[in-house]
Amino acid sequence: MAVLPSRLAPDGIDAEQLRKAVKDRYDILLAGGQDHLKGKVFRIGHLGFVCDRDVLMAVAAIESVLQSLGLHKGSMGAGLSAASTILSQ
Repeated sequence: MAVLPSRLAPDGIDAEQLRKAVKDRYDILLAGGQDHLKGKVFRIGHLGFVCDRDVLMAVAAIESVLQSLGLHKGSMGAGLSAASTILSQ
């Protein structure tokens, strides 16, 4: 399985706000940054077994929340499509 890296949240996006909204709406926990990265980084983490479906669900939830917050800059589904392509390699 491919490893997806931590992502620096784009300018104008508070990673803590995003993490909270994903938790509230989809009950998916994203890990945050520590120290100087707090509010700037979010991570899709796991303990134990994780499958491609888990990653795709998290990416879809992130994309949906970004859309609902008016922060999605691309085409809906583009993130999900990119993650799916990476995971299928």
